[in-house]
Amino acid sequence: MKKLLVFAVLALVLSFSTFSYAGTDDKGVYIGIGGSVALEDFDEDFDINYAATDETLDRGTSWGVNAKAGYYMSPSFSVELDYCNLFEYESSQDFTVSGTPVNAEVDVKITTIMPQIKGCVGTEDTSLFGVVGVGYMNVDVDEEITTSTTTVKRSYDESDICVKLGVGVDYFVIKYLSIGLEADYVYGLGDLDDVEYWNFILGVCYYFGM
Repeated sequence: MKKLLVFAVLALVLSFSTFSYAGTDDKGVYIGIGGSVALEDFDEDFDINYAATDETLDRGTSWGVNAKAGYYMSPSFSVELDYCNLFEYESSQDFTVSGTPVNAEVDVKITTIMPQIKGCVGTEDTSLFGVVGVGYMNVDVDEEITTSTTTVKRSYDESDICVKLGVGVDYFVIKYLSIGLEADYVYGLGDLDDVEYWNFILGVCYYFGM
């Protein structure tokens, strides 16, 4: 399924990049910043590290920040370096293990840095795009497990490769300033293949021109 998504979005990006549009053809270098909200889609194997239970916690959503720098190779194709920091997926849950009440609190922070390619098509004011990225993901986890007799705290982090597939739209409010909305699906590979989430980004970009 993941490979199918990669090929589908890559085909979308490449198909966009074969078209030009009547927009500004001298965007050149650009930078952007935005805020994001991410909805976790973690695999069931991504549990708390508590040997006596197989509980999976619902971590819900996380807020974050996004920054990027890019260069338009043509009016319909650009390369970017993208940074995203999701502040915290927080979870607190009570359950019972062998008749003993247990409270588990888990905080998960995620950072990604990745090069990506972006294909665009549209009009002078509005640009639709597809984006594919492959890069670095770091996941930092803090756990606190409490029973009636003890409290155990544990922190750890892991890093590996990740992939991002996304689509979005940029609206140019003036010639060199755009407001964009982007929807991405991000997932880790290797040691982080249980970490998957949807990330929705609202941001602005400034284009320096060529």
